[in-house]
Amino acid sequence: MDSHKGKEIGKVVEDCVIDWGIEDKLSCLTVDNASSNNVVVGYLKDNLGDKLVLDGDFFHMRRVVHVLNLVMRDGLERAKDSIRNIRCAIIYIRNSPMRCTLFDVCAKVVKVPCKGSLCVDMCTRWNSTFLMLNTALRFEKAFERFKNND
Repeated sequence: MDSHKGKEIGKVVEDCVIDWGIEDKLSCLTVDNASSNNVVVGYLKDNLGDKLVLDGDFFHMRRVVHVLNLVMRDGLERAKDSIRNIRCAIIYIRNSPMRCTLFDVCAKVVKVPCKGSLCVDMCTRWNSTFLMLNTALRFEKAFERFKNND
């Protein structure tokens, strides 16, 4: 492809669909929320509309994972200060072998019912914030004890 504009993408997809002989079997196209995809969908509906299943009424389907990701990011944005505080506490503990040892002792004293260690989220892993918060929640009493001893 020479361009990543919606109309150009639509032409390439149309050519593929016709080459594959599936233009009369298409029921939907699943894409994310990029604005160029709206143009792709419009182009394909205009050019293949009479051949689409159900006349293309349900042709444009947004990726559920992408929509869910947008919802989660919005929710996380509202809790960003709390998440930042938890992240900073974990980094503080993990950056010192002595603090790690003290934290492990605190976890044993308060009888934290899980094994493993604290983890920090990474922006490139979609579920890492959940894993960080979930782990931190299990160690909540250990954090409280650590705060009193550090």
